[in-house]
Amino acid sequence: MERNLGFTGGSDGHVIYELGMAITVSDSSDVDGLLKSIKDKRNKVIGKEKILPEKFLMSSTSAIRFITRYPISGAAHKIYSITHHGSVKDD
Repeated sequence: MERNLGFTGGSDGHVIYELGMAITVSDSSDVDGLLKSIKDKRNKVIGKEKILPEKFLMSSTSAIRFITRYPISGAAHKIYSITHHGSVKDD
């Protein structure tokens, strides 16, 4: 379903390297003008999409950080054990 909305660009970065990969640009000189240009669809998005290996690397990094910060059980425990020990280990 098309909603005919304005759009903005930005990174969904999980690490510093990913920040600033996409920006929203407009010829406006103030915040109100920027918001109006987005609403009127007169803005542009400039950026670079990650290639597949970068997407995999960044998602793997995020997953490993999440797994190591939160309590581990079930499937998450197996993933952590395999990535850190090479096999599933019982704690």
